Amino acid sequence: MVEQTLNMPNGIAAPRVVVVVCLLKGKKVLLGRRRSSIGDSKFSLPSGHLEFGESFEECAARELKEETDLDIKNIELLTVTNHVFLEEAKPCQYVAIVTRAVLADEDQEPQNMEPNMCDGWDWYEWDNLPKPLFWPLEKAGAVPKVAVVVSLLKGKTVMLGRRRSSLGDSTFSFPGGHLEFGESFGECAAREVKEETGLDIEKIEVLKVTNNIFEDKGKLYHYVGIYVRAMLASPDQEPENVEPDMCDGWGWYEWDNLPKPLFRPLQNAGKLHSSLSGFEVYYNIIQ
Repeated sequence: MVEQTLNMPNGIAAPRVVVVVCLLKGKKVLLGRRRSSIGDSKFSLPSGHLEFGESFEECAARELKEETDLDIKNIELLTVTNHVFLEEAKPCQYVAIVTRAVLADEDQEPQNMEPNMCDGWDWYEWDNLPKPLFWPLEKAGAVPKVAVVVSLLKGKTVMLGRRRSSLGDSTFSFPGGHLEFGESFGECAAREVKEETGLDIEKIEVLKVTNNIFEDKGKLYHYVGIYVRAMLASPDQEPENVEPDMCDGWGWYEWDNLPKPLFRPLQNAGKLHSSLSGFEVYYNIIQ
């Protein structure tokens, strides 16, 4: 990325447009340590200025190639953010077009094509990003996240697993995960259950939306929970622990005898079950 400044008649720098690329590889994201007058020595996503006549996708692909020599595909717009840097030697403002992409060839590895602008590139787990983060990326972590949570029923039991995570470690929770860009709630539910347990599900219904703000190990979290209910596509299926680094295993539990301790957002699971009044009715309908 070549730094540019456009001065307005009054000497104030005009806002610039940059395209930021969240490049995914499995459950990891690509970051590099900046060498720049703005955010020097901080970790950031690849990015660069939108050139005249470019589409967002063209800019994302060009910047990735110039900075890392990687070819990317499936470029999608995620969001647009506005950043004002008043503390810099030269105050400036950037409108960031945040995109998501994946590698065109998963065997590619990033190269540091602009060593004067970056110390190097590497892949990092979302839950274990390096520090310090570039300010816009650090702020992005404070945005509420959307999680789809699946109440998977088998007879009069529901499936839970013991978490292995920096968030809610050793507590019991339903299967679920982050809603990805462009997914429906049902698509996310089916994908997460398959990824975590190997199970295929059907009859997915939205039950309730909850707003969860809580602290865990000194860190504040904000999740919007989309609770859905589902059934096994085949009753003969049994869950497998597909992600043993994330869960100790899955089991079926009676609603009136859920294991302890429950994951913080699920501590009112019994109230959720009864208040929706759907369990017994739903159970009777599907039999």
